[in-house]
Amino acid sequence: MDNHYVNYYAHSNGTNKAEWELLKDHLNDVSNKASELCDEFGFSELGKNVGYLHDIGKYQKSFQDKIRGENVHIEHSICGAKESFNIFTRPTDILNKQILSYAIAGHHSGLPDCGSEADIEQNQTLLARLKRKTEDYSAYMDGFYQTDIPSWTNDFQYSDVKDKPFAISLLVKMLYSALVDADSLETERFYNNGKPRCKTIADFKDLRENLNKKYKDFSEQGSSINIKRAEIRKLCEIAANSDRGLFSLTVPTGGGKTLSSMTFALNHLIRNEHRRIIYVIPYTAIIDQAAKVFKDIFGDSLILEHHSGIILEDSVNEETPKYLATENWDAPIILTTNVQFFDSLFSNRRGKCRKLHNITNSVIIFDEAQMLPISFLKTCLRAIDILTRNFRCSALLMSATCPDFKQYMHFDSTITEINKDFIRHYKDLKRVIGEWIGRKNDEEITSLIDDKLSTLIIVNSRKHARDLFEKLADSVRKYHLSTLMTPENRKRVLECVKSDLAKDIPCVVVSTQLIECGVDLDFAVVFRSLAGIDSIVQAGGRCNREGKRENSKVYIFEAENGDPYRGDIPVYKNISRAICEAAKKNKDDIFNLNYIQEYFRNLLEYKDKETDSQKILELFRIGLDNNKKPILKFDFAECAKRFSYIDDASKKDIIIPYNDEVYSLIAEIKKPSYGRDLRTVYSKLEQYTVSVYLWEYRLLSENNKLEYLADNDSKAILADTALYSDELGLNVINVNESDPSYYIV
Repeated sequence: MDNHYVNYYAHSNGTNKAEWELLKDHLNDVSNKASELCDEFGFSELGKNVGYLHDIGKYQKSFQDKIRGENVHIEHSICGAKESFNIFTRPTDILNKQILSYAIAGHHSGLPDCGSEADIEQNQTLLARLKRKTEDYSAYMDGFYQTDIPSWTNDFQYSDVKDKPFAISLLVKMLYSALVDADSLETERFYNNGKPRCKTIADFKDLRENLNKKYKDFSEQGSSINIKRAEIRKLCEIAANSDRGLFSLTVPTGGGKTLSSMTFALNHLIRNEHRRIIYVIPYTAIIDQAAKVFKDIFGDSLILEHHSGIILEDSVNEETPKYLATENWDAPIILTTNVQFFDSLFSNRRGKCRKLHNITNSVIIFDEAQMLPISFLKTCLRAIDILTRNFRCSALLMSATCPDFKQYMHFDSTITEINKDFIRHYKDLKRVIGEWIGRKNDEEITSLIDDKLSTLIIVNSRKHARDLFEKLADSVRKYHLSTLMTPENRKRVLECVKSDLAKDIPCVVVSTQLIECGVDLDFAVVFRSLAGIDSIVQAGGRCNREGKRENSKVYIFEAENGDPYRGDIPVYKNISRAICEAAKKNKDDIFNLNYIQEYFRNLLEYKDKETDSQKILELFRIGLDNNKKPILKFDFAECAKRFSYIDDASKKDIIIPYNDEVYSLIAEIKKPSYGRDLRTVYSKLEQYTVSVYLWEYRLLSENNKLEYLADNDSKAILADTALYSDELGLNVINVNESDPSYYIV
């Protein structure tokens, strides 16, 4: 060992070396913290080792030269990955050491692909990087105590040998997550003069009592629908007394599933000593209402919203528990989106993966589970199943409809349905009739509107929503909603609509499908352009919500013009059309549960081969190396590239400056940064942003309708504000309507 230095440091802090962090202290601190975090899913010893080994490469002389100010480049993260192979030599350690090596090698640059043993060392794969020469780092042994890692493979659950690699890959992710969070927390603590970050603690029994008080308020109203909702809540209380596992809750729209699911989650958490509740919702556009409901009951401080549309208020700064919790989800109740949840689960990047270990030992509710995209259905469901098998989670798949998810999980998986009497509840909570009226043009639809009744019209594209809205008579009190409007604008419109409905003022709302889920509105009549039956059912949930009207109808029509022809939409429409026509022929209600079940059977049978269309599961396998020993051939980087829950690569954001708040935020960003943290500012700007497709973006740019915050076009501002109106949102000029990208909600 080259004893060039007496002291080895992990982090410098100014010129006084007495205030620098000793490397052995950092390794021990991260080791203890990672062990604590991994203990939540039963792998504390693995965490202890990964925490100590992660930065042993900083014992290299060149790294110590660098930390003292010399201009040298030296890789340090691969040293711990190499050393895991030298330390763990028992036959039972053959997988343990590979798991450690992935996590350590990726703790700065991201989890790598395995690569090939033929890869040259300049490549970025794990096997290539393991070939790289390093300097002597053996001084780490001075304080290292190797723990004896049990052979966990006998206890790790998978029902078929084909599922074993994917299950182990999630263990690598959780270990990696715990490592990067422990590393970040301990580094943050050092630079914060040894002060650990604050965290929010909840007494879940008190929260349960708050929820019970809310239900008492409902019961005093005594309506027939509230009586049925109370029945469903009671079923959730009973089911909550079960062991950890995988559950489903099938409740018709308007059946109170939001609070019933929280009843299950709180009681189940207390019974099984889970540590948090994670509520996963399909879209940012519908998360606000659930957040408001929960904040009213439990208080704002306990609810962490984490999604692209959340605004971090001025009172929430970089040092408050709520702001910090967005980094690692260390909060009692989390509201997030499918995009945030699954993109993080399948990412390989440090920032996105940091929160994953805090998913373990949680109750996870997937609202509107039928909206999981078919192309990733098998991938997502397998991941949920493994979380419940091996990471102390319970998961609740919640839906107003009832697709058969079981067929996409392990053959011995069990999904316990909480509401076994959901067929009766469908009948009891039935408030609308679905009627097929066939092919209609816009003029025919507008002629059917009764201006004395509040009416909702839902169509399948932004263009159709705009066109139909403009064809409504000016005498009609009318509103328009689409994603060509900013989130802030949509919120204002929704508040106006809610006010009209509360005052029984007749109005007509024309919207894309963003209004279907989680928006608590109650119209007398709904028109729904032909789509999947599940979307039609959701549209029905916006009609006669409290059951106060008789013979309320949802009219399903096929648009003669304006409907998109892209992706899977023709498939959904063809299956739904056949069902609608059969219902009309049989003089049946389209909302009959048999038709809903038939739709999902036909759809999943048709799309079965596409439920892992990106072949995500095939990226994780166990092979043999050149010495015929097992090797984890895991391609984490490729997985992250293939898994894109929503294809954001084909869209660009445009900031819409239509009030003083936006201009003020833009001015703040344009100031010289000098290292300022602008995350709060950018977060607020999300509420004034519209996403458009690349061809629309290019069209606006080529016509000089945009300006930019920087030399590149990463942040564009609408320069011609005449193109935006509060009523219709952004109007892209000279639209090429033949482009299929135009037809998007």
